[in-house]
Amino acid sequence: MRPDSAKVRAVIARNFAELDNAHMKLTACAALGDHPPTTFLALARQALYNDALSGAIRVYDDHKDAHSLWYVLRCHRKEAEGALAACGTTWVVLEQTSDRLRRIRNRTQFHIDRQSIGDPPETWHKPDIDAAELAAGVRLAAGLLAALARMLDAAAAPLRLSDYDGADAQVSPLSVSSVEPGSPDRSP
Repeated sequence: MRPDSAKVRAVIARNFAELDNAHMKLTACAALGDHPPTTFLALARQALYNDALSGAIRVYDDHKDAHSLWYVLRCHRKEAEGALAACGTTWVVLEQTSDRLRRIRNRTQFHIDRQSIGDPPETWHKPDIDAAELAAGVRLAAGLLAALARMLDAAAAPLRLSDYDGADAQVSPLSVSSVEPGSPDRSP
């Protein structure tokens, strides 16, 4: 039995919002660039990445009780086949992405896995998915949800990821170095 269409639309909207948020955070991460590991900007970049990763983990959660991308795909299998074809992907690619994100969730993101106890710094420095792969997974899931939303309700407004470009995340060297540790804030 298919669930109420209003419920499915709500699930699609909630998951798409999660993906849009992850997309903007990953864009900001890319715009921030690399910084020495013990600086605020490096910590901020890591926090943005981890939050985007958490959002992707929620969307790709394939647990039977999760109202995620997989819930929508299971509820509308026929339409999902069309959406997969329209997005140029397969069930296998989605399953592989879900598996990778599940391993991250279980190993480092939400649990302290016994396998990661031996060398915690190594666990954090070798991500199972890099930013480019995560961004591709976010775009793929967003594309699938947008395609499914249009298939289920052709009159609905199309779902699109925000066009945030991260330009405001640029930090000038002057603004970072103008305040020395221990000195009063010199900003206007």
